[in-house]
Amino acid sequence: MAGQTADVVIIGSGVAGLMTAHLLADDLNVILITKSKVSKSNSSWAQGGMAASLGKDDTWQQHFVDTLKAGRIIIMNSMLNI
Repeated sequence: MAGQTADVVIIGSGVAGLMTAHLLADDLNVILITKSKVSKSNSSWAQGGMAASLGKDDTWQQHFVDTLKAGRIIIMNSMLNI
């Protein structure tokens, strides 16, 4: 990568970084920097949506644990409690 020039350097290959690169690429020379692979971004891991305990055998605690597991314990518990 040494010696390369760009009009724009985008750090992060999540949805926002990829979309920004896509929108700018027709008019500008764009370099996109990612920590490993594009498929390893937080956006690609995100499941999105909302969860609720609706069944009689379903609890908010189960959803809490599922969220921790999906986040591979790297999420902030304080944010999960909101």
